[in-house]
Amino acid sequence: MGNGINNVKIVAIGISEDSNDNDNWISGHYIPVIVDPYPYNTWTNWDAEQRDLFFLDENGNYVTQFNISYWEYDIVYDQIINLLPDDN
Repeated sequence: MGNGINNVKIVAIGISEDSNDNDNWISGHYIPVIVDPYPYNTWTNWDAEQRDLFFLDENGNYVTQFNISYWEYDIVYDQIINLLPDDN
């Protein structure tokens, strides 16, 4: 991930009908994409919307989400830093 951050992982969730657009997420990057098939149970259960970013704690528990349609690097970076264990 860079900047000495090694214990944060990002996963994108997309619906299968939009899977042709997955290159927008992964082109030139190494972000795994879960393609959720109809009836989109994962998408629905996570209350996902297009361009949502989900944050989980170190145990995989949901912390927060926000939409990145208007990308703000500092907000994303600060959220990642806040999730890191104190001993990082």
